[in-house]
Amino acid sequence: MIEHTIQPNIEVLQQDLKIISQDFANHIKTIARDQLQKLATPPANHQAFNFSTDIKLA
Repeated sequence: MIEHTIQPNIEVLQQDLKIISQDFANHIKTIARDQLQKLATPPANHQAFNFSTDIKLA
């Protein structure tokens, strides 16, 4: 509750941002890797995955 907090100063806010950002890049990279892995391995029951790709060009 905002009534029960002290008035933050710039040093406290900067320290909070430093703590939050310390592992932020690694966290985003981990999420991106997980999403890429999901895209690289579609489920076996996915319609596009089971669709034949034998296409003949005229």
